[in-house]
Amino acid sequence: MAKPFVTADLNLAAFLTVRGHSMQDARSDGRQCVFTFGADVAKDATAFYLGEKIPARQFAAAQRDLKGLVARLKSRPPIPPSPEVPHAPLHHS
Repeated sequence: MAKPFVTADLNLAAFLTVRGHSMQDARSDGRQCVFTFGADVAKDATAFYLGEKIPARQFAAAQRDLKGLVARLKSRPPIPPSPEVPHAPLHHS
């Protein structure tokens, strides 16, 4: 079974969301938030780092939604890491 793609980069998570990937999980340890996607996002994650363009309004809306999610997560008690969704190390494969 392929490992999920985990990132703490809000901009990358917004990009992946705009590209049509569903977030499987989001967690906060009280300090940082991590976003989990399926293992099939590697190609689009690479596209993000290569500067591929996406619609600006959709990207801004996804960022705004994720910032709201981060604020809600950080206001709750931390969720301990699980073997399925580790908080660290983050991987971008």
